[in-house]
Amino acid sequence: MAKKKSLSIKKKHWVNIHAPKIFNEQVIGETYTSDVDSMINRFLSVSLANITNEPQKQNISIKFKITGVKEGSLETEVYGLSMLPAAVKRLVRRNRCKIDDSFVVQTKDKKVVRIKPIVLTRGKPTSSVLSAMKKFVRAHIALRFSKLNFNDFVQEVINKRFHHDLLKPLKKIYPVAVFEIREFSVVPPEKKKVKILRPVQKQETKPETKKEEKPEKQEKN
Repeated sequence: MAKKKSLSIKKKHWVNIHAPKIFNEQVIGETYTSDVDSMINRFLSVSLANITNEPQKQNISIKFKITGVKEGSLETEVYGLSMLPAAVKRLVRRNRCKIDDSFVVQTKDKKVVRIKPIVLTRGKPTSSVLSAMKKFVRAHIALRFSKLNFNDFVQEVINKRFHHDLLKPLKKIYPVAVFEIREFSVVPPEKKKVKILRPVQKQETKPETKKEEKPEKQEKN
């Protein structure tokens, strides 16, 4: 009589999910699973307010990708950021023009990222002014991205340093009420054939040299 094979059933258990180093590897969630490795390459979205303990950031969501297992816990990396649609709608008011854009840039550490900025003006500028503002925002973001590693850029967006550095020169074109990074996300490898906006390096202008004035010839009497 043939013996019956005993099936080994793995018991499910709770596994902690940790944020990356830029968020001090704090626990951002947990999952109930019997196979920890099966969770790799899955995604998790968390309110930024819960991570930073800043209630004013409750309208921003951070998306994490599970990348590996360490000491029985799951490790992650930042995959994207997005403002809640309701928060974006509240920004739009009367007598304001909205500049929405979407383009792909590359970081210093070769991360390809789709970024979606939004600009709201004070008043209603002409179409040529709007075009100039859009062009400036694109150029500034592409250049800044090329000089920063991805994690450094994430930190600059979260602490608003990136916003402040862009706003000052942008306001010289036209008064601005709001500038925000509405969304950004890492472009997956299978879609990396998308067109990347390359930075335009600023050329230093040489100071003009004054021509030496020749002394006037005195007329002989």
